[in-house]
Amino acid sequence: MIEKASLVTSDTEHAFVLKDQFEDTYVIKAGFASGYSGEGSRGLAVALALLYRHKVEIEEYKISADFMHRIEFSCLLSSDLEWLENTQPVRPQKWYDYMYDVNIHLTPPNHQLVRHYPLAVPYRLIDERIIDLAVSFHEDEDRAIMAAYRRLEDVIRIRTEISESGAKLFSRAFLGDAPVLTWDVPDDGEIKGRAGLFTSVFMAFRNARMHREPTNNGDEQLNEFMLINELFRLEACAIQTPLSADGVT
Repeated sequence: MIEKASLVTSDTEHAFVLKDQFEDTYVIKAGFASGYSGEGSRGLAVALALLYRHKVEIEEYKISADFMHRIEFSCLLSSDLEWLENTQPVRPQKWYDYMYDVNIHLTPPNHQLVRHYPLAVPYRLIDERIIDLAVSFHEDEDRAIMAAYRRLEDVIRIRTEISESGAKLFSRAFLGDAPVLTWDVPDDGEIKGRAGLFTSVFMAFRNARMHREPTNNGDEQLNEFMLINELFRLEACAIQTPLSADGVT
């Protein structure tokens, strides 16, 4: 994880020297610029805004043209890095101005920054029963989502021996006076809230997807897949209600 970003500046040219938590150093070559409207200035502003958002310490240092040339040709000297460690940063800080000059602001919401994050599936959080769908998610998002819905229904049907589908299946499994499945939590409201998630997600998302061509973007598709994943995780920690376990419903 990057902990410190040294913005090195030679006139209107800029580069970054980054340091992570292990004290390893990474140099992002020149290509950033300031003082005019263009991609160089916008790229610098976005990079600074993203670093700030992730609470990276940012300092700016004035360097010579020779220093910048060595960065460009990937031939920095150890003495350059030592000098950077011991020199004083620019005061007062002015790196904020590089963002405001191209209308990049730090206060949320900042929709200009969102598109710079990759649309990535968080595999560590995915239930093992749909990990195969997660791996191939971006190949056919609609297919992966519908397969996840069907797989969840099958899991609940097998576990509860209820033959219903969709919201009716989940209502009988988790809601009502004699639900088959519940959760070992002390708050009845929490149980009802978890149970309601199953029916709500199917009514709000799955039914619409069944009858209409999806028009939402990749972000919304991944959000929906993660909602289904959360239902799998909730099902995994559900237990049979005492009455159901005794064979009384």
